[in-house]
Amino acid sequence: MDAQDDDLCLPARAGRAFRLREVTLPPGDWQAVVEDEWLGTMIVVQCGEVELHCLRGGQRSFRAGAVLWFEGLGLRAMHNPGECDTVLVAFARRAKGTCGDIPPLR
Repeated sequence: MDAQDDDLCLPARAGRAFRLREVTLPPGDWQAVVEDEWLGTMIVVQCGEVELHCLRGGQRSFRAGAVLWFEGLGLRAMHNPGECDTVLVAFARRAKGTCGDIPPLR
């Protein structure tokens, strides 16, 4: 295994069956997590670090390469504690019978 095997390589396009969204959190930024906006979505931390904060007060940190699922976790917010942008790439199946673009997250 060489260094390139450890690099996370994500497609630039998700194809017709999936929607792809990219969320960038600038350093120090906080963003509310609305679970309904993440239903059926797999999230990959492409670069940086993200802290996930739960409604009951707990928190966990994840670095580049982590694969996440937000459903059922009771999340209230995500935070970038680092000094560079955190980029999250989210993949989800499109609703059956749709081909249009899905608007980006707020």
